[in-house]
Amino acid sequence: MDHRSKKKSDNQAEQAKTAAYIGFRKYASDYKSRLVSADNGRRMKEEFVYTGDYFHHGLSSEREKPVKRQTLILSLLAVIGYVAAGLIDPDAMRSFFTALPYAVMFLPIGFMAAGEYRVLREKAPYKREAFDHSWKRLRATSLAAAILAAVSLVSAVIFMAVTGAHGRDDLLFLLLMAASGGCSLEIWRVIRKECAFETLEKDGKEGNIRQK
Repeated sequence: MDHRSKKKSDNQAEQAKTAAYIGFRKYASDYKSRLVSADNGRRMKEEFVYTGDYFHHGLSSEREKPVKRQTLILSLLAVIGYVAAGLIDPDAMRSFFTALPYAVMFLPIGFMAAGEYRVLREKAPYKREAFDHSWKRLRATSLAAAILAAVSLVSAVIFMAVTGAHGRDDLLFLLLMAASGGCSLEIWRVIRKECAFETLEKDGKEGNIRQK
């Protein structure tokens, strides 16, 4: 595939992705369609142009890489701790109030991992969809995961105190859930401390992106 064909393929993929975003009403107002000439003027095709606001994480160039690296390590530890806790068989998991928050925690942990992937992949300044699904998603889901981990952990402690269950698996479960919840909470704290989310806008005349 030559350079021109590859560029055309990339443009088509970008347009397909844009069309998918417009399918969500939340982002439809950020795009406008226009007709452009194609195939040397033999036909016209519809092209979507982003006209919405742009966003920035508020990190300096010196702090961006360290913060991303920190959230990546914390995300990996949180996911590993959560998965490992599900691979053991503690008596505390027989308690509804321990098992339910652990099961529900799968959703924020999964979305947190997806958010971290987008944080590493996307580049500033961000379109609304990219910003919502990267930094904002990571901040929200990390806090949700930490809360659910804390509920499951406290319920497990109460169960162990009432029933007298102090097996190795129970203690390991407490350790893993504390680690997973603690790492999730630290992600939320890092983003809250380091980032100052900013809304930007595009200059209609010059096309420059500036602070709103």
